[in-house]
Amino acid sequence: MSDNPEEIELKIDPKITNDIESMLDGFISVEASDLHVKEGEAPVSRSNGELLFNNNVKKFSKKHMYALVNTIFACAGKYSINAIATRTRDFIENGQEEDLAFLLPMSEYRARVNLYKTMGKIGIALRKIPDVIPELDSLGIATTQFDSIKKRLLKQEGLILVTGQTGSGKSTTMAGIINFINKNHKKHIITIESPVEFVHENAESIITHREVGIDDDTSSFNSGVVASLRQDPDIIFIGEIRDIETAEAALSASNTGHLVFATLHTNSASESVARIIDLFPAEKKEAIRGSLSNALQMVISQKLIPTITQKRVLACELFLAGTSGTRAAIASPKSDSMIRDKIQSGSSDGMINMQRYLFNLVTSSDIDRAVALEYANDQVELESLLKKKV
Repeated sequence: MSDNPEEIELKIDPKITNDIESMLDGFISVEASDLHVKEGEAPVSRSNGELLFNNNVKKFSKKHMYALVNTIFACAGKYSINAIATRTRDFIENGQEEDLAFLLPMSEYRARVNLYKTMGKIGIALRKIPDVIPELDSLGIATTQFDSIKKRLLKQEGLILVTGQTGSGKSTTMAGIINFINKNHKKHIITIESPVEFVHENAESIITHREVGIDDDTSSFNSGVVASLRQDPDIIFIGEIRDIETAEAALSASNTGHLVFATLHTNSASESVARIIDLFPAEKKEAIRGSLSNALQMVISQKLIPTITQKRVLACELFLAGTSGTRAAIASPKSDSMIRDKIQSGSSDGMINMQRYLFNLVTSSDIDRAVALEYANDQVELESLLKKKV
């Protein structure tokens, strides 16, 4: 096989095809969430948050990487044969990074993939998307918080944030929420994602999936949100608020009769509020605080915590907004401490902070003390709770 990208689709060595199929089959068959493939290195998987190295796995050559890129574009399901070759060639010759989702060959699993370059060589990061759309009640959210969350899903308008770091299960939680609404309520749900991960079929609701990308359904999250307002939506799901334009569009939609869901890469409710406000210049911050205080209905900030049995369990901080007291807290320049205080005093309504949730998991023997402290947002507070337990 030549290293010329133009010949990739014509001269893929069957042995290389077998290597790729074997690697993907192994990824599907084990409880791995992620797979890292880099030119000149052996593939490495991640399971339950831990990287797994296998010295017996063959290193992937440049030819392997060319063929794997071609396979990914072919299995994305949206390119003609000629376009597959063109996209493969364009990425290898000129590409820097690209996000898309594709159907893993000979399976029902989809994967989210990021193609990138590292020191001029090709790198690929894959994340497995579960083959079954999750039920909301299967995510492991504690009963009190689960009941509070379900009530907020009945709102006709407002902003609901699902937050957490990469790998915290945000996409799964969002999919569970869409699934719950789809099965129980008559709504038009528009999702704007990069890429589309879980593909939902209409049940009681109708669902419109829109993928963000230069050659896809909409050019940006912002343009997708603005356009969705002309598509008779009841609910808008935004894959991620990344910039000021998307934040403005989300706030506008949530303050004008639509229920908007979005994700952020933040660890707590107070940090989530601060992140949105910090997107804006100083002269706009006060107005945005007011707009956000009126729009925000709920923040679910989550982490996946390693358990004693080497699995992972969901832990979440829950902030319920929409009252005069919470609106005042969000609108205040001291929102960080005021939101934390509201969560502390709102346990009877179902609110809980991360430390209390972790404490409950230690008490129920799901996780050990050291792990809880590692994942706490405030170790001093959790230490105090654990001492009282003893």
